[in-house]
Amino acid sequence: MSRPALTRWKQIGIQNGTKLFRKPPKRKVIDKSELKVKSQETMECILQNGKTRMSVNGLRDAENYFREIDGNSVKNPKKAGGWEYWGIMQDDKFVSIYEIWKGIDEETQLANIARIEETETE
Repeated sequence: MSRPALTRWKQIGIQNGTKLFRKPPKRKVIDKSELKVKSQETMECILQNGKTRMSVNGLRDAENYFREIDGNSVKNPKKAGGWEYWGIMQDDKFVSIYEIWKGIDEETQLANIARIEETETE
């Protein structure tokens, strides 16, 4: 059996309000530009770029937005996944969302999903 598809931040232990970074060297340390996890129960994030603030449905939408701003758009926006483009900083090192997902075994992910579904039905 393979790992389950990533459908919720809680599945891989990412908390509400977690700040996500763009992969170096494209990662820009700009106070006015950020992506934060909005809900652990979905993949939704809050994207802020200067005065522009909006909700995005996931990593792909956020990647496409910033690639367009940076003048580095992908030819087929559906090919952008965001898995390698976004990540967190651990001990001053960039760790992609894909690396986090890959590093959590199937059993743990399924247990996290089951806990999520239990709380939804209560």
